[in-house]
Amino acid sequence: MQAEKRKRNFPLVRTSFLVLIVAVVIGGVLWAKSSLDKKKVSDFEVQAMAHTLDNREIGDIQALQDVNDEYIASVYYPSFAKEPIDGQIKEVVEAHFNRFKEQYGHDKAASPYKRSILNIDYSSYQVNKRFVSLFFQMSTQVQANDQKELEYFTLLVDLEENQLMPVKEYFRENYLEVLTEKANEHFTNDKELSTLLDTETYKNGIAGTEENYQQLLILKDRVEIIFQADQLFEDVDEKLVVDVNNDQLGEVLKYDLTGQEIIVEEPVEPEVPVPHGRKLLAFTFDDGPSNRYTNRIVDAFDKVGGKATFYLLGLQVEAYPENVKYIHDHGHEIGNHSYSHPKLTKLSQAEIQYEIEHTNDLIRAITGEGAKTVRPTYGAADDAVKQAINYPMMNWNIDSLDWKSRDTQAIINEALANIEDNGIIIMHDIYETTALAVEYLLPILDEQGYELVTISEMAQING
Repeated sequence: MQAEKRKRNFPLVRTSFLVLIVAVVIGGVLWAKSSLDKKKVSDFEVQAMAHTLDNREIGDIQALQDVNDEYIASVYYPSFAKEPIDGQIKEVVEAHFNRFKEQYGHDKAASPYKRSILNIDYSSYQVNKRFVSLFFQMSTQVQANDQKELEYFTLLVDLEENQLMPVKEYFRENYLEVLTEKANEHFTNDKELSTLLDTETYKNGIAGTEENYQQLLILKDRVEIIFQADQLFEDVDEKLVVDVNNDQLGEVLKYDLTGQEIIVEEPVEPEVPVPHGRKLLAFTFDDGPSNRYTNRIVDAFDKVGGKATFYLLGLQVEAYPENVKYIHDHGHEIGNHSYSHPKLTKLSQAEIQYEIEHTNDLIRAITGEGAKTVRPTYGAADDAVKQAINYPMMNWNIDSLDWKSRDTQAIINEALANIEDNGIIIMHDIYETTALAVEYLLPILDEQGYELVTISEMAQING
């Protein structure tokens, strides 16, 4: 009887056991699927918060991150262990973060993968001991649109003053005119984009306003003009960058390569020599050499059998030794214009001597001889400068104003209106407009009977 009862219960036990096994299997599958789903979501969040830029020359990385049902946000920015700089930078990025939250932080997403995403990352560039440039890329992807929108902004950090500097204060007043000219030139020479310039979008976006040129990235050797994706052309979905080398900006820059402010002063005119009956004219070129225009100017003098004097910066000598050699090999005079173009009257005796002697060592290593004369920066030399520099110092009595006008015809007009016997004219071999003016002027002056001589030749002839 008991055996028969056990026999009747066996199917029930077996069924219960099978149900248990099925439940365990289903539970395991559901748990595995849940774990896999959680991992996928986690991976998605990690990817959304990943760094998008990697060039960080200075500063410690800081982060603001927030993940919830509405959005995924990650904001990266640097700190320099300095106040109020660190607070100012954080305030800027927090403002972008708060605007994002205000716009997209109220509606729960349909799925974890449909959440709005904000990613702000940065690159940092040490321009010199004083200035640091920050470039930020802001990527936004909202719930209603799978398309990412990219926006860019820059900040200029002044470590010396411990604050952010408005980028416009890095330049002189006419900087917008120069940057607009260079940007227009860039797009005009672009084969693809040059066909799209005759639109209101381009004309409005390229116009020389502070709003259009507020995203400027200051680097050691150049300035990058950054245009937002839709600023100039409707069919371009990424930023456009125009590089403008420092030698194309010249006197528009308010700070030199070391971060010191450039003080523009009236030049001290040299003593007028006694007339000797010969029509002498000394062309002098400052702030070079340039790897673009110096050789071209040398060639222009060669064509008329004239000579000139090139007052070189040590930093440029290091950068373009082949142009230094070209000047020397063609029989022109090389002068010394300091190493980094500081205001010499603000330096100690030792600093002045380093600026001059280090530059002479660089010139000597290329040409076999140092410069015989010095042109003090900005034409400024007080008693301390004169005592520190053991070379004849040469200024000028005719200013072409090429750095100011940046216009070939204006340079030509200024020169022709003021050129006279024993004139020492100052130009800069870092501008194309100057090279064009020289190519036009030299044949005319040669025909008028001027002898184009170096500074040393003029001094020797004048006794």
